[in-house]
Amino acid sequence: MNNAKPLTNISLKTANELQEHTTKVFVYGTLKPGYGNYSRYCDGRVSGAVPATFDHGTLYHVSSFPAMVKGVRRVYGFVLELCSPEILDWLDGLEGYRKDNPADSMYRRHRAIVRDSTGASIRCWTYIWNCPTDGLALVPSGNWDPRGLHEGYFKDWPI
Repeated sequence: MNNAKPLTNISLKTANELQEHTTKVFVYGTLKPGYGNYSRYCDGRVSGAVPATFDHGTLYHVSSFPAMVKGVRRVYGFVLELCSPEILDWLDGLEGYRKDNPADSMYRRHRAIVRDSTGASIRCWTYIWNCPTDGLALVPSGNWDPRGLHEGYFKDWPI
């Protein structure tokens, strides 16, 4: 059963349609369109979204959210084009990222290159888990969704 909320108030774009000098962030969990934290932190503050993959990660299920670490697997998510760079500060707070003390942050914000469904590269920010992964459940599909959409969410992608 698909309980994902429909995508509203958002423009799905291709990588070529994103503005070059805007703030972009790759999200792979609760900030994805249709998920709880998207409506709280991003709704009305995002000018577009592009389904994308990060090919150098490994995804884990923490509890009610995922954690991505650097690895060798593909992680599925979206690149959000933020209307204002200040929104990144709000996301930093949600992710437990502390600019003044990154070593003690729950996640660290990193620059990344992700790819859209055509293979086009997108430079953006993403959040990397900064805590131990011992005891966390691996998400082998690379597509975190506690509602059972792990398989098939990107079924139309040429993967």
